[in-house]
Parts: sequence; structure tokens; C-alpha cells
Amino acid sequence: MKTAMSKLEKTIQILRALPEQQLDMIYSYAQFINSRPAMEYRPRTESAEQIVSRLAGLIPDEGKSLEDYRMERLEERYGPLS
Repeated sequence: MKTAMSKLEKTIQILRALPEQQLDMIYSYAQFINSRPAMEYRPRTESAEQIVSRLAGLIPDEGKSLEDYRMERLEERYGPLS
């Protein structure tokens, strides 16, 4: 009967097949992750509707259509279009 390989064993097999340059990149990334403080799981305290409602309030409603906002944005970037 075959035993299941751990994630570490699978990772080691993959790492052995990689060229040295890619190993260096992976090692640097692993060091970066290890240097960051561990993130704690925090359960969601707000519903998705509350979050969207709060975010929607950040954009002022000026009564413009989406096309008006689009044209305004394009003109900011490229100058007058007509």
C-alpha cells in the first residue's frame, strides 16, 4: 500500500528539478514570507452587503451615467476627445 506524500516531500521533489536561478528566486520569496509577521485569522464581522454599502458611499453620486464617467476619465487622461 502506498503512503501519501507530505506537502514538504512533494515540494522537495519539485525543487530538485528546478534550475539554480529559479531556486534562488524561490528561496528569496520564502525568506520574505518568513520575515513577515504571521497573519491572524479574523472572522468577518460585517456582511457583504454592509461592506459594499460602506464602500459605495466613498464615491459621490453626481447623477452622471457610467458613459459620462468613462468619457470624463478618458478626457482626463488623453485630453478633449471631440
